[in-house]
Amino acid sequence: MDPFHESKTVGKVDFDAAGKAIMKAMKKVNPNAVWVLQGWSENPRDEMINNLKKGDLLILDLFSECRPMWGIESLWQREKGYGKHDWLFCMLENFGANVGLHGRMDQLLSNFYQAKTNPIGSEVKGIGLTMEGIENNPIMYELMSELPWRDEEVKKEEWINNYTSARYGANDETINKAWQLLGKTIYNCPRGNNQQGPHESIFCGRPSLNNFQVSSWSKMKNYYDPKSTEEAARIFISVADKFRGNNNYEYDLIDILRQAISDRGRVVYNHTIADFNSFDKSSFEKDSKEFLNLILLQDKLLGTRREFRLGSWIEKARRLGNTAEEKDLYEWNARVQITTWGNRECADAGKLRDYAHKEWNGILKDFYYKRWEAYWKTLQDQFDGKPEVIIDFYAMEEPWTLAKNEYSSKPEGDLINTAKEIFSEVFGK
Repeated sequence: MDPFHESKTVGKVDFDAAGKAIMKAMKKVNPNAVWVLQGWSENPRDEMINNLKKGDLLILDLFSECRPMWGIESLWQREKGYGKHDWLFCMLENFGANVGLHGRMDQLLSNFYQAKTNPIGSEVKGIGLTMEGIENNPIMYELMSELPWRDEEVKKEEWINNYTSARYGANDETINKAWQLLGKTIYNCPRGNNQQGPHESIFCGRPSLNNFQVSSWSKMKNYYDPKSTEEAARIFISVADKFRGNNNYEYDLIDILRQAISDRGRVVYNHTIADFNSFDKSSFEKDSKEFLNLILLQDKLLGTRREFRLGSWIEKARRLGNTAEEKDLYEWNARVQITTWGNRECADAGKLRDYAHKEWNGILKDFYYKRWEAYWKTLQDQFDGKPEVIIDFYAMEEPWTLAKNEYSSKPEGDLINTAKEIFSEVFGK
């Protein structure tokens, strides 16, 4: 229970009295009750917990791999940590269950071992996973889950090689090379970069002349060379025939190539905007066309795996309903959550649109592509002397959230052949 969560205007609340009242109510029901609450932003207020007994609280230090609050230097440092109270070292990793390769391997390892040895964190009782979506970046959850069981400090490079051997059932030097490259780049978001989750796919953002992050609070910063994901995909795909049919390999192949295409899309976007600002009509036509084609290729690639298909999400939602009316309601909720988040007020004024965006087959072609196609058209028209048109994006988005067109969860196409063909088209031989 987290009173005052992300609450900036709490007036004259007596935090000490509030904490005691909540604890008293818990103990009345169960004398052995332990209050679990989140370490996030201002919470828990010192005044609310200082006078509560040791053992009555368990605090989840939500973002220990990036913004630890328990005592070491960080954006949210509490110099005295949580004092006498028990706490858990937690990895957040992902906000909004967004799709994207991401990790803080070096910082996670550093912060974890500091928590084991620093006197300020002496009341740490274990680890926690506090992500807003776990079906991504399995390497990070594997690493985090192993740490408490290892007596000696983990060396990242050695651990990665052991991980790939276990994941694919074979020790392959080529695969190790790809993962070592990823471990040094996209999976090594540096200290001081406080972005919330993965480097977001520009395909999923509402179009503008200055697109960078997709969700309003992602705090994105560039921290890796996009050529690194292209090279990792190239290395990974070179052993595709050897690992054909290996489920874990095929999942990772699609995910790594997806990231490389997404990163290529960001480069092409910036070229297209530069073309427009330079009034270079022919280059604009070429680059905007390439950008739109990348979205369609991404959609096709992701259609080869059930995990990356919108149909899997929609089908799960509809299965929760017992009546046709319920099934429709749950599908609407599923569509809204990953797009507008709610009505126009939520989407626009509240800036919650695309918070839980998904780079998935189906939504790429039917939702994100159409936004970008319409936007590039407005810029193209300006080359031809037509007045600037401001698109009402919410008016474009809402009809999709209300639709009931079917999306299948069944994978389509030969995964390996499709990946090879798309890689060749996007990046060349």
